[in-house]
Amino acid sequence: MKKLLLPAFAAALLSSTAMAADLPGRGPAMAPAPAFAPVPVFTWTGFYIGGQIGYAWGRDSSTEFTTATGGPTGFSRGFKPSGVIGGLHAGVNYQMGSMVLGV
Repeated sequence: MKKLLLPAFAAALLSSTAMAADLPGRGPAMAPAPAFAPVPVFTWTGFYIGGQIGYAWGRDSSTEFTTATGGPTGFSRGFKPSGVIGGLHAGVNYQMGSMVLGV
């Protein structure tokens, strides 16, 4: 009897079907995983600070033919402005969808 019991038990185990919990169509229906919106790669929101520097040059001349009282002068003057120019800027932006507000 013992000789038949062990093979019968093994045959019963091997012939039964396995039911995994994550197979579709088996057991209660599972809700789909929530869809997450991707994190934006770039946004304009935030504080910024910056600066620029450059060099400018030019040439100008002015000739005065009469004074404010109407008398002739013939005064002539030439200008050659040149030098380093630059500046600083700072501000803050806030992005709402495709629109950016800034100060």
